Amino acid sequence: MLKWKYQAQFQGRSWLATIDHQRDEIEQILIDSPSLRNALSDTLPDIYKKAVRDAKRETGLPEKTFPVLCPFELDSILCQGYYPEAG
Repeated sequence: MLKWKYQAQFQGRSWLATIDHQRDEIEQILIDSPSLRNALSDTLPDIYKKAVRDAKRETGLPEKTFPVLCPFELDSILCQGYYPEAG
């Protein structure tokens, strides 16, 4: 979602497929272990730091491009059909 938001010029079907696929995988894990949803909220800041690291590496954008705190609500991250506006 960071790549989608901060490299809008490269948005395409493969990125949509990747976002949707990752959401499907997370949804299945949460169906199998519903108690993990609370843990996910608690660990979002740590997960976000890793997402920034990966987005920086994959895009070549400087780290300061990305907000310090996750700009997405957990419900939005998990919501099928939600894609952040370019920023």
